[in-house]
Amino acid sequence: MFEYIYFARPDSKIDGMGVYESRVNAGRILAKTHPVEADLVVGVPESGNPAAQGYAMESGILTEQLSLKILMLEERLSSQSRACVRAVYR
Repeated sequence: MFEYIYFARPDSKIDGMGVYESRVNAGRILAKTHPVEADLVVGVPESGNPAAQGYAMESGILTEQLSLKILMLEERLSSQSRACVRAVYR
């Protein structure tokens, strides 16, 4: 399971099933078994984006890809610059 989630390339196949497809399906299953009330679904780390997409498709909640690099950059900026980054990326 760990291989599907973190290490495998999205275009790989494990046991005859595409990794990307597996990740999307995992998100769909998660939405069915653990529904939440939310405004946005975001995959973290980036390998979680396909699962977030599957969750969003199944639940009808909006999904966006958020770059952790932006969040790390925010920590180094002044408060005025952080406000600009938040306005653009959130």
